[in-house]
Amino acid sequence: MPKISVIIPIYNVEKYLSAALSSLKAQSFEDYEAICVDNGSTDNSLSILREYASKDNRIKIVEQNNRGVSAARNAALDQAGGEYIAFLDSDDMMHPQMLEIMLKALIETDSDIVYCDINRFKDGEKISFDNISFPSFKEISNHFESFVLNKVNNPKVALWNKLYRADLFKQIRLPEELTIAEDFVVMHSLLFAAKKISYVQAELIYYRQHSDSLIHRELKEEDIHNGITAVRLVLSDFKDKELSPHIRNRLNYRLMKMLCKDCIVTPYKRVKTNRGYLKFWDKYQPLLLRLRHDGLYQPRYLDIRNRLFSALFLKRRFEALRFCLSVF
Repeated sequence: MPKISVIIPIYNVEKYLSAALSSLKAQSFEDYEAICVDNGSTDNSLSILREYASKDNRIKIVEQNNRGVSAARNAALDQAGGEYIAFLDSDDMMHPQMLEIMLKALIETDSDIVYCDINRFKDGEKISFDNISFPSFKEISNHFESFVLNKVNNPKVALWNKLYRADLFKQIRLPEELTIAEDFVVMHSLLFAAKKISYVQAELIYYRQHSDSLIHRELKEEDIHNGITAVRLVLSDFKDKELSPHIRNRLNYRLMKMLCKDCIVTPYKRVKTNRGYLKFWDKYQPLLLRLRHDGLYQPRYLDIRNRLFSALFLKRRFEALRFCLSVF
């Protein structure tokens, strides 16, 4: 059985896939399997994948219809045979020493999860990898609290800058009803379940920033619905979990701020042309009002500024809200 299972969801990434797979093949640690799930690609992604697999029997291909990135990752988790799990997005790259360093850190610190720093690079930028002397490892005390409070060097929500003990995924899967924010939901569950987490002080994962990313494309109603569903799922999952009052309040603050941001702030910031944000506000004001009535949305947990935004929004005082958003 391989030591590490690397999970790679793939959908129409012919432009980037070779770089991702080549970075995996270049790993100094070789005892891994790559479970590559093609999510019904309509470009040459599957052909590229088959070419790599024909030359390396560690690369395994799973083909399925496009049911989203979470379904692809879950399908791979169902087949993973490694003691440890890593995720690689098909437009990103690994440093050649990533698996070796991360595994060493996890074993030496006896952690359930280790995470590293991220090198963010622009699409088209030339990347070179320098040899890394083994970096220091640091245990993160109160790691779930650090995550919820968003402290410096907290583990954050990304799945792909971490190495996990496979046992963590026996009861945890990604929410397939989400097309975005799925990592936000599952990371709460993983970090709560983990007994010990450590941090590797090195940039080992290379995250590609390109024009197809969420923040650069047109805002869609689906994006907002995903955010609302993500909040529902986390609230449901943690409803009966034992948390200190302080952490419970901070978790609620984080989730309510997410609802406020998705329904109110993000449309204003991203759809200013011809006051396009008003279309979103008209649609989501009644929804947020209903969520408050049902107890899902609780503005009392927000800070003063967001409480003001929320109050104006729920009362449909859109001109006053627009002024406040432009000032703050």
